Amino acid sequence: MMESRAIETENAAPPSTPATAAPSSDAVDASTPPSSPPAFPWELEKEMQQTYHAPERNVFSVLGKRKLTAMSENVITTAARKTKRSDDGKTQMQLHLGQKIQKRCKECGMQYVASSNEDRQLHAKFHKQHTEGVDVGITFVEHAPGGMGRRLYDGVEGREGDKIVMVDCFDKKPRRRKGQEVLDIVQRDLGAVEIAEADIWEAPKDDIAEPRFRSLMYVREGKCLGFLLVERISEAFEVLPPTIPSEEAARHTPAPDKHLATAKTSALAALKARKMAAEAARLQKEALLQAAAKKPLVLSKVRSPAVLGICRIWTLPSHRGQGIAVALLDAAVEWHNGHVKFIEKDFPKLKLKWRSEKLNGEALAEKIAIVEERMRTSKVIEKKDVAFSQPTAAGTKLARKWTGKMSGWKVYVD
Repeated sequence: MMESRAIETENAAPPSTPATAAPSSDAVDASTPPSSPPAFPWELEKEMQQTYHAPERNVFSVLGKRKLTAMSENVITTAARKTKRSDDGKTQMQLHLGQKIQKRCKECGMQYVASSNEDRQLHAKFHKQHTEGVDVGITFVEHAPGGMGRRLYDGVEGREGDKIVMVDCFDKKPRRRKGQEVLDIVQRDLGAVEIAEADIWEAPKDDIAEPRFRSLMYVREGKCLGFLLVERISEAFEVLPPTIPSEEAARHTPAPDKHLATAKTSALAALKARKMAAEAARLQKEALLQAAAKKPLVLSKVRSPAVLGICRIWTLPSHRGQGIAVALLDAAVEWHNGHVKFIEKDFPKLKLKWRSEKLNGEALAEKIAIVEERMRTSKVIEKKDVAFSQPTAAGTKLARKWTGKMSGWKVYVD
């Protein structure tokens, strides 16, 4: 009977609709029992869309292989970490986002933060002082103290009311404070090394010791327009003549007027010739000075004696070219020589004072010798006894103008 059923199955006719191959997905096989008739193609397609899932992939196949670190090393990044406060106690008060913060004033040269109200106020004060002069007050000149020689001098000739005032460690504190205020501007404008205030404004304790520094202030209508700080020195170096090529010197030498030299001229013509020659010599000197100004100073290696040092000299930029610096130099020499005379006059009183203090013979003799040596060597006899402290190009020009020499004046190192 088994054989007859197998023969019937083989001889059975094929179905009218060919069977469609079942998909290989397990989900399709599970949803259709073996006894169910084959489904229509569009039903199978819809069913496949609903049940198909992409094959699962390991996450590391997408990200790539990465090495795992220990948990102790796998810490939070710096961006998420709490900012640690610095130990220097400084706190940033402004955000720098790449914008230009500092600004330099073209007139006074001061750098300041334009966004800072405090900086703007400081700049406004400094700018006013730099362009109009430091306000010292109308009574500053009137209250110049006496008792230690002359301390008040006239300013530039023809400028009535201009005065030059000596200010030093023997003045009262408000006057010393004004002197330091001007000196701060001077040192900033010149780019000079700052001098300790104690070295300038503290009086010596010994009665025979002379202050190292003294200042002279040029005052006009209560404003300081010029400043000079002088220093006691004992030696300096002489400036040697500049080396100017012969062809350059010949270019600045005027050719002689052959007509005036050979022709028989009248007295008037001769006078005119002398004036022309003097003018030509003056122009030649100016031309040589300009040529020498372009060359660095050459100093002698031999030390020479000097008495008065020009440590700092400055004129308000808006008032330069008025002769203020020259007037300050002349006043400094006049004051220095006058001070030496004052010591000479006061010396007998000093000796009586020392004897009343019952000093022993050796100490008394030492004090007397120091003062006598100072009186003998401290007087400025000629301008060559004055030396300038490492002058700039402008300072070199002033020194040559004041001394009237291209070389032969002196420079010292402070």
